[in-house]
Amino acid sequence: MSILWLVHVIPQEGTMLEQTRTAVAVRHARLRDVPVLQTLIDQAVRGLMHHDYTPRQVDSAARYLFAVETRLIEDRTYYVAEVNGVLIGAGGWSRRHAFSSYEYGVSKNAEAYLDPRYDAARIRAYFVHPAFARRGIARELLATSEADARSNGFWQTELIASSTGVPLYEKAGYTALGEESVTLTDGVTLTGLRMMKFLN
Repeated sequence: MSILWLVHVIPQEGTMLEQTRTAVAVRHARLRDVPVLQTLIDQAVRGLMHHDYTPRQVDSAARYLFAVETRLIEDRTYYVAEVNGVLIGAGGWSRRHAFSSYEYGVSKNAEAYLDPRYDAARIRAYFVHPAFARRGIARELLATSEADARSNGFWQTELIASSTGVPLYEKAGYTALGEESVTLTDGVTLTGLRMMKFLN
């Protein structure tokens, strides 16, 4: 488990400012986290993606595209961030072929294992509660995932980022490979950006 400190600057009476620190713990996700994770994912998608997608696209993504990644939890490659026992973020990586849980129902190779000598590990399913967005939570989860992938023999990572997530990955050293689109069950199409990174 790793610890990230959030520093808050709280205005006081007059001109005084008070700094407080909140500890954010990062740990492996557990299957018993699933109900809370589903709520977190819905809150993150609906609370953050509306800046980059239409209301219909956001609703479709929440309903059909983004779900709790139980396979990643079982593979012990999915992590959660929590404050005082409350889950505020999640994200991980995969040694399997799929880039999203949606592929499990449409691709025969979705669950096939990757070869770390040649293939890039998948960075998967990053969500942060809107109240904690842009505070370093996703970046800490990403660093944890990359280190774990590297320790498992992978020397590169790939992901498909939503437009909302692209700035995070660019700051973390990812480069664009090209756009990827998916048409969901209800006929709604969403476009993201495929990105990659060489691990140190």
